[in-house]
Amino acid sequence: MKTILLSITALFIGVAAYAQNCVADFSITNVGNSFTFNFTGNQPTNASIYWNIAGQNYTGTTVTATIPGPSMDFVSCQVTLIDSVNNLFCSDSKLDTLFIPGSTNNYCMADFDLLQDSTSINDYYLINQSTYSSNLQYVMWDFGDGTATNDPYPSHNYANVGTYVISLFIYTDSCWSIATDTLEVTSKSTGTWVYVIDEASLATQAVGNFVELKLYPNPSKGIDMNLSFSAQVASDIQVSIYSVTGSSVHNQTLTSKIGRNDLRLPTHQLSKGMYFVEITDFKGNKETLRFVVE
Repeated sequence: MKTILLSITALFIGVAAYAQNCVADFSITNVGNSFTFNFTGNQPTNASIYWNIAGQNYTGTTVTATIPGPSMDFVSCQVTLIDSVNNLFCSDSKLDTLFIPGSTNNYCMADFDLLQDSTSINDYYLINQSTYSSNLQYVMWDFGDGTATNDPYPSHNYANVGTYVISLFIYTDSCWSIATDTLEVTSKSTGTWVYVIDEASLATQAVGNFVELKLYPNPSKGIDMNLSFSAQVASDIQVSIYSVTGSSVHNQTLTSKIGRNDLRLPTHQLSKGMYFVEITDFKGNKETLRFVVE
């Protein structure tokens, strides 16, 4: 029994040493594409420090590296002590994102609007309004709760109350930029949803055969909606409904007549949320309208 107790005691001593001795942390400074990485954590005697910076391996407390851009990459630092003679073992690591600039002769500016739904206080919409002078290569949304995605138009649910910093990162073939905004989540029972919307899908286009195009009631409270317009010629029109993520949820062909038309859309079967209805006339002209189902 004494031998077992001594073994357990030694085990807990080893765990305590592991937790207290090795702490990985670092700072990053740069001038253009020249980066300096300084170890600022706790390095026990005889411990080694290992770096992986944009796929390249380094050692030491201070590392300098020139990294071509623009791009987004990663830097990791690990401090490790292996002293089998004195029975001292510990290890810790840290990972961070590395944003590498490109040419200063080109322009890009990440930007987005954070809008609350006028009918549902737990729904928000993000509209990407970034501008850039060269080809867009990469988009990343970080929702501030440990979730990130490179989907340009994602949706995300916050299950817990709190304050979250939403970040949009873009880089082109010549530069990169970041924009941030803060979202206060106050409801836990139902959760809070954020939908990223393509700004182009909100634009209203002129359609030759449609006059006074209206969609009502908007928002819809679980009932069918009416599509009202005046047509200059009788023809078939294609009506498509999309979710905020771009998924098609309904398609139908309707026949219009000359003059006023009132057509019914089967929106009663849709779940709560925001949708887009796209109407295409016989010439291929399209118009997009937004509506909300409560």
